[in-house]
Amino acid sequence: MKRSIFKRITAIVIILMFLGLSIDSTSSIVTSSDDTTPPVTTCTLDPPTPDGDNGWYVSDVTVTLNAIDDISGVMKIQYRIDEGPIWTIPGDYGTFIIDIDKENLSIEYWAVDNDCNEEIHHIIIIDIDLTDPVIDFKYECEKTDFGSWWFYFNATATDEMSKMNRVEFYLNSVFQDTVIGQGPLYSWKVMFGCWLNPVFRAEAYDFAGNMAYKEIKNPSIRNINIKYSIHPLIIQFFKHYPLVNILLQRLTFL
Repeated sequence: MKRSIFKRITAIVIILMFLGLSIDSTSSIVTSSDDTTPPVTTCTLDPPTPDGDNGWYVSDVTVTLNAIDDISGVMKIQYRIDEGPIWTIPGDYGTFIIDIDKENLSIEYWAVDNDCNEEIHHIIIIDIDLTDPVIDFKYECEKTDFGSWWFYFNATATDEMSKMNRVEFYLNSVFQDTVIGQGPLYSWKVMFGCWLNPVFRAEAYDFAGNMAYKEIKNPSIRNINIKYSIHPLIIQFFKHYPLVNILLQRLTFL
């Protein structure tokens, strides 16, 4: 009788072991594969906060993903940028770089453990503008009745991503004026006498804080409006001479 009971117990133990179960010293039964919890991933950015103006990044952003899973371990981390293709990082750690211009750019990421439990997808949004504005800088001038000159400066500036914010004007590195708005035309005038080697500078800033500039060094009066540079009495005198008047009109359009 005892031998029969022993055989039955032995058979039961063998069957339980075959099914992947174990019996500990306290006779409690625990499954060998019981991971139903997905991994947890943390995401860090470098720079950690926007390094430009108005919440924009103006440099490459390094994204670091670090996942943990205490039971079966992390099999892979997956991510995609701006709803693009899915990229896979084997294991529990990886980095990638974002170097494209985009407003409201999405970074989606999640991890999968070795029991194929998939983490809830996480999404963060950033604005990134790595490109400087485009600027052109020109001028015209006319003589005043006092022997000095009016210089009219026109800066044409555009920006494709964060859009234009302002243009600042400088004379010999000294700030003169700011014109705010999205442009594209920004105008400034200054009365200019006989200065030595003046340098006029226009700095174009977009909303992200990127800056581009152009300079006009020691401007000549070649862009002068001849008609307005000559005293009005002389112009009235020349009107009595048709040939001279025609020449004056042509000079006006040079």
